[in-house]
Amino acid sequence: MMFDIKRILQKAIDDIDNVASHPDALVYDPADPDHTQKKNFSSLFPKAVHKLAAAADRWKPVLNTTLTSATDQKERGSILDSIDMCSDISASLANLSAAPKPDKPTK
Repeated sequence: MMFDIKRILQKAIDDIDNVASHPDALVYDPADPDHTQKKNFSSLFPKAVHKLAAAADRWKPVLNTTLTSATDQKERGSILDSIDMCSDISASLANLSAAPKPDKPTK
């Protein structure tokens, strides 16, 4: 299970890096079924990074607790790698502009 968590975190980082390297790509608004409204990179990218960082911050204490009880060296290595990735994700927020505005509540 710890190896799977490590792979999921790595995939999320890779996907964010991929999007960062293609800022000219436009994303369709999922609330628009006809795909007529496009959202741009500058409005979506910071929001995605902040959400990933929030998830990493939630996982880091769990991983630290799990590390103390892990006895298998491969499992410990995966946990340590995951903790490092969570720290890197949180540190990446320093490279972004201000936090994105919260979504408007739907009625």
